[in-house]
Amino acid sequence: MQPPTTLQPCRAAEVTVVTSTLVVRSGTRPELSVVVANKTDRPMRVLDVRNGRRSDLQDTYFELFIVDRRRVIDLSSVISDPGPIFDLDYTVVKTAGRIEIRPLSYTIG
Repeated sequence: MQPPTTLQPCRAAEVTVVTSTLVVRSGTRPELSVVVANKTDRPMRVLDVRNGRRSDLQDTYFELFIVDRRRVIDLSSVISDPGPIFDLDYTVVKTAGRIEIRPLSYTIG
């Protein structure tokens, strides 16, 4: 068993994950969405996976963590081999701008 991971704050972006329902029952798969807000003084380039686009990139580069009282719950995960990434796979979030990714794809084994 690995020791618990302590989360470090990210100051470049504010990321908020929301479920489609207020309560998620054990054993069910919640639908998640995420909002990424640019908190820097310059544009920020992020992978553009909105509207189900490039789910292979979501499975590889986005990792779902469940946190209970600042401790990360250990979840098994599935590794995906993404295709190549091109400039068109990114979007630019302007200063003080934000994007919403709905639904957020995640693969848990």
